[in-house]
Amino acid sequence: MANNDSTDQVAQEIRQIGFIRWHSRTLMRAHLHLITCILGVVVIGVGFEAFSDPQAWWEWVRRYGTMGLGALLVMFGWTHYLVRMQRAQRRADRANCPKCGVYGSFDVKMHGETPADDDEPEDDQAAGWIRVVCRRCGEQWNI
Repeated sequence: MANNDSTDQVAQEIRQIGFIRWHSRTLMRAHLHLITCILGVVVIGVGFEAFSDPQAWWEWVRRYGTMGLGALLVMFGWTHYLVRMQRAQRRADRANCPKCGVYGSFDVKMHGETPADDDEPEDDQAAGWIRVVCRRCGEQWNI
């Protein structure tokens, strides 16, 4: 699976479709992962109920294999949901222009994987930074 959350990918998507649409799509993808997590819980229940009281060894394998598949779906869905929600929230928290206050109305100027300066929060080290320019007043800041 390719990493769709790299700073380069995020910057490209924001350039192409704008921040508001990028944020909306990121939230939709996150909630699709949450649905995957919920489906995993259902699969665990199906494995527990549908194959209850197994007699032969292959029935045990089928029961616990189904429950294991459900557990994998839960872990995959939940971790991806949390990561996408946190990244979307972190970018959204910084989407207001510090000068005029307009939300999400900016153009991407440049981006990078390391902090742009010493004033950046620690969590930028993992997610990278995106330098943006406000469309209304021309102010520059990092998201």
